[in-house]
Amino acid sequence: MALSGGSVRGLAHLGVVKALSEVGINPSFIAGTSAGSLIGAMLAAGIEWSEITALARKTFWPRLLHGQTLERFCAEHLPATFADLKLPFAAVTTELPMKVATMITEASLHPRSVPVALYEASGARLDAKEAAERWRIECVLPSEACRTLGADFIIGSDV
Repeated sequence: MALSGGSVRGLAHLGVVKALSEVGINPSFIAGTSAGSLIGAMLAAGIEWSEITALARKTFWPRLLHGQTLERFCAEHLPATFADLKLPFAAVTTELPMKVATMITEASLHPRSVPVALYEASGARLDAKEAAERWRIECVLPSEACRTLGADFIIGSDV
């Protein structure tokens, strides 16, 4: 399953996951970008869509997707590392100006579960000079990452 970014619209991925689960389709691999990577990491951790929905109702998502609030949320609701997830998961970002997609599949999930501009794949925050030279944006729909993880069929949710 490939989940796009979309800020608060990323919550719409939960409707897709709900509809798929109702007909017995569960992803074997998940890739996400931005808000899609937060939802994807939670699903890969084994959190049911209904639990994520309940959590979303208690959380002010526009504030969540920034800085320390996101770090606290990830620390509270996600395992510490990608290795601790129940399903293979990749967070995908694009490095500019080279336009190189980067798949993040290891390291800490705090706050790397949601790749945002100014974060390295290693998780180290870039200083202002480095950020001006190399920065990241979210990939549109990380379907290629699903193929890299081993998926034969990909369901994409693009919000």
